[in-house]
Amino acid sequence: MKEYDRDRIQAFYDGKGLKVSFVEGERFFKVLDTVGKFKIQFNTIPENGFLQFVLDVKNGKERYNLGWGMWESITRELLNIESRKPKFGSYEELNEILKEAFSIYEDFKHGLLKLEESQTQR
Repeated sequence: MKEYDRDRIQAFYDGKGLKVSFVEGERFFKVLDTVGKFKIQFNTIPENGFLQFVLDVKNGKERYNLGWGMWESITRELLNIESRKPKFGSYEELNEILKEAFSIYEDFKHGLLKLEESQTQR
């Protein structure tokens, strides 16, 4: 499934109550969130039948290093290994991948809240 209906992906986000925008020039979905003092950007890049996720976290002007670049190299490898590329073949599979990704995202946000609470209790 190399082609996908952007409206159907948008509907997934809308169904989760997430405010998401599509960045046309770079072809990715962007979720912006604030968790306590943290600003979070979670990008989903659908490309050639697979999804890439990019997470960016800032505390004020400080940007946290979350393995930046690692995801890019994984994506390049997957693009070069056509026969072994993990692909979604239907919208049902795409929805399952997105559900899992946003479950991880929600867990991550919960972890940030716990971190902030522990820092304020000191």
